[in-house]
Amino acid sequence: MMKLMVILCVIAAIFCQRAFAAKVHCEHIGNHAELTSCYITDYQKSEIEMKEEIKKFKNKITIISGGDSFNRRFIKSFDKTQRLWLEFRESECNTRQLQAREGSQMHALVGAGCRLKLNEQRIESVKNYPFQ
Repeated sequence: MMKLMVILCVIAAIFCQRAFAAKVHCEHIGNHAELTSCYITDYQKSEIEMKEEIKKFKNKITIISGGDSFNRRFIKSFDKTQRLWLEFRESECNTRQLQAREGSQMHALVGAGCRLKLNEQRIESVKNYPFQ
């Protein structure tokens, strides 16, 4: 059992290093507590950035369409898509966190890293929507 846990921790560490290479400043941190803190901070910043990008995107749609019925339908559809995306993100990251013991540093690290990576992807997706 202990051997399996060690293997899972190694796999999780490799996953975190490779999956989140964009956050280079976090990768130079040597211990799990500081690395987890760095990812959590970056994840929180990405939440703010994502909300700001979505707000800018919706404002552009309103300006382009003039607030007509297309605008209302599009925004309603986009909001639904965002809610479903958030559900996906939580489900995906919760599943990935199962590889680490709940309450451990690795559990928090995998969760924050996963959410950070998916947020970064979503931000790019929103930036690349039509009408931009």
